[in-house]
This record gives sequence, C-alpha cells and structure tokens, in this order.
Amino acid sequence: MRSQPERIYFQIAEKLGLAKEVHHQDFDRIDPELSAVLHSAASKEPGSRNLPRWSLGSIQQRERLALVAELCARRYAGDFVEIGAYEGETTRRLAEVARKYPNRRVIVVDLWKPGIGPVKGGEYSTFLKNMEPYADIIDVMRGSSLDKDIMSLVRERPLAFAFVDGLHTYAACLSDIRTVSHTLGAIAVDDIRYIG
Repeated sequence: MRSQPERIYFQIAEKLGLAKEVHHQDFDRIDPELSAVLHSAASKEPGSRNLPRWSLGSIQQRERLALVAELCARRYAGDFVEIGAYEGETTRRLAEVARKYPNRRVIVVDLWKPGIGPVKGGEYSTFLKNMEPYADIIDVMRGSSLDKDIMSLVRERPLAFAFVDGLHTYAACLSDIRTVSHTLGAIAVDDIRYIG
C-alpha cells in the first residue's frame, strides 16, 4: 500500500494524465543530482532528521527553488518562469541565478489583484521595488495566467525552469502546468496538497 504522500503524488499524476509516466516514487533513482540538490536544502531544516523525506524542504523553499533553477540553467537553454510572484522574494532568488547565465530572463506572471489569494493591495509596488536591481532581466506579464494571450506568450518562450504558484485550484494549477509543460528542466509546483 502506498504511503499518504505517494498516494497524493500518484493521484496528481493520474489527474494530469501522467500516471503511466510515474515509474518510481524514489527520486534518487530518477535523477541523483536533483535529489542531492533537494536534500541539501532539506537537511538545513530544524528537526529534519525526525521528519519523513517527502515533507522536507518547505522552510528552505526559496533556496531549494534557486538550487533547482541553477541545475536546470546548467543543463538546458531557456528562461525561467514564475506564475504567482506576490512581492517577489522568490523572483529575486531566480533572478540572481538567471544573471549568472548569458541571455537568461525571468518571466513573471501575476495578476496582483486585491482579494485574489493573499493580495491586499500594494504588493505589485513592493514587487517592482524588489525587482529594481534585476529590471534588465525580468519580463512582467501583469494579468491572469489563465488569460489566453498570456498563456500563448509563455508557450512561445523556451523555458529551462518553471515555478507554478498561482491560483490554488485544480483547474488553474492544471492550466498553469500545461502552459509551462514545454519546460526542458524542472517544473516546481507549490501547495499541491491544497489543490481542490
């Protein structure tokens, strides 16, 4: 019988039509370098020795995402995309990585509309201020990731890494994953356990 996280992972794979591609739940066997990157961030968490492996890494999420983006940048051509940026703390980390590689950009998609998600107002201004040092490599698409024009623009860009952290509904998350499905490297998805 599968453990709870394995069942969740497999259920998501089934919903996305990827169940046949799920070969094994042990990611060490799939990509040892990626596994090492994930473990390096997870091992820094307080109490990490007492927690199951699948639950590790959330406290060090931004560091983990930057490390995975770095791995993808070394392996693949293309830009980074972040769907759902809020005030840009993760965007800043991705931009730091992108800056190390020639002609790399970070595409950011967010609506920044008060009342949607945690947005109360002022977050877009904070985001722009936080991105000032990286303005030359950031492409902001202010709008819904479900907008057909924005989806089309993202699909036209070659991608090395994608981070999906938009609207946390099944339909929106599935749409966002499909929008970035041409990513050559990793696609990271936040809060998959909360998707209804």
